[in-house]
Amino acid sequence: MIIAPYPKRLSPFGVLAMLLFFFAQPSSAQGIFPDGTILPGPDSARAEVSDSVKTPAPDTAAPEEPGFIWLSGGLGVGSAGVAEGLSLSFQSGRRVVTLRGIAQFVPVGPTVGELGILFLGQGSKVPGSSFATGLAYVTGETVDNFKPFSTVGIPIEVQWFAAPLPFAGIGLYLFGNLNTTESFGGLLLSLKLGKLR
Repeated sequence: MIIAPYPKRLSPFGVLAMLLFFFAQPSSAQGIFPDGTILPGPDSARAEVSDSVKTPAPDTAAPEEPGFIWLSGGLGVGSAGVAEGLSLSFQSGRRVVTLRGIAQFVPVGPTVGELGILFLGQGSKVPGSSFATGLAYVTGETVDNFKPFSTVGIPIEVQWFAAPLPFAGIGLYLFGNLNTTESFGGLLLSLKLGKLR
């Protein structure tokens, strides 16, 4: 360990001489003044520069899952007569959520319909087949005596369709609703429009 001289007054020549004395020491040397101040050697400066340049951590974030959305409209048959339906489905990864409206009617008979959100759904990696269920508000008339009713039911859907175009497809829509008053079900031939690929 080398103690550098520390005069009371330093002339420019004294400062120059001190610097030459300091840098003439081995690279690992450190200068220490009488008051305890330590001057780091060149190796310390290089270490600080090395520590400040850090290799960026690799990106370990999971790849973003694609999202899809499509509107379905269809016509078919149901347990209470002619059936028609309109739904809007969202898919992220394999999770599917659907908002739908279903109506069934006959020319001289009761009508029954529902508005529901099917928030528990799973589908294929690329839209084409899916199953979902959730909750729905059901209203209409009973088949036996045409008595008006309103209740809450459990809607069910199974979608299967082919999409020859990235924005259009055609397929089948199987639907049902389980409730304590007037359960029903049916099958629609439906057209799909939206982001399907």
